[in-house]
Amino acid sequence: MIEYVILGTSHEIQNTPRIDRCVMDAVSLHGPRLIAEEFTLQILSRVADIAKRRYLPYLQIDMFSEEQRTAGIYEELRRRQRNALGSDLRLSHADGVREGILARQGGGECR
Repeated sequence: MIEYVILGTSHEIQNTPRIDRCVMDAVSLHGPRLIAEEFTLQILSRVADIAKRRYLPYLQIDMFSEEQRTAGIYEELRRRQRNALGSDLRLSHADGVREGILARQGGGECR
């Protein structure tokens, strides 16, 4: 049986010191064998750094631009980036499609 531990956060705290304790507590309590995170590929996230320090495999699971285009959500996501800078805005259609695809692939959760 596969078990998942899902740690949901706001994008506003995802790469700030506030996330460190939450992730470290979850790792200590649940002993995951892999940490997966929806985060940009451009920089190393705090969660990726924690995984590295704990010798845990880390998997970045956000969709690439071409995958977003194939799913028909690329433009909607780009509009959010242009119009909602600094705010944590959920797009019900695009985020629902993206999270559904990630869930079916077995990603989208920390374990």
